[in-house]
Amino acid sequence: YKVIRGTNTFLAVAHPKDKRNLLNAGYVVEHVVLYAQSLGLGTCWLSLTFNRDAFASALQLKGNEIIPVIVSMGYPQTGIDLIGGYYRTLAKSRTRKPWKELVFDEDFSHPISRQNAGEFSLALDMVRLSPSGYNHQPWRILKQGERFHFYIFRKILPENKRKTGFNMA
Repeated sequence: YKVIRGTNTFLAVAHPKDKRNLLNAGYVVEHVVLYAQSLGLGTCWLSLTFNRDAFASALQLKGNEIIPVIVSMGYPQTGIDLIGGYYRTLAKSRTRKPWKELVFDEDFSHPISRQNAGEFSLALDMVRLSPSGYNHQPWRILKQGERFHFYIFRKILPENKRKTGFNMA
């Protein structure tokens, strides 16, 4: 798709289809990504913009295995070229949802202030700034008492009717 150029190094994740495997793979891959970045390498999680069949063939997947993600790795270029700028604009990569749309107090109708988040304010702001697929930022954080609960906000389309819902992460 010409989104990732100038590298031929990829980290491919394959595992038997199961929600626990998906979570475990994400955890392990993020450790590798953070280590690679500490070495000065650039990384990019790819979930839709790669040829799954080509990777499946190269990895010789078994019948129940899936490839949920590929991570490209390489030395990042300096600056943004025309194609990179176009994709960043299309994906709204430079924008993030405001704090009041993501972090709530006691229920989802009351946004929490940074001050009321206390010592967790910086960590929660880092979550807010984190990248996500298509920059949708599907997470919502709910403080109840002394605990923070993390939810995934998904758009659900049953029977051709648009609805929204929360699933606890």
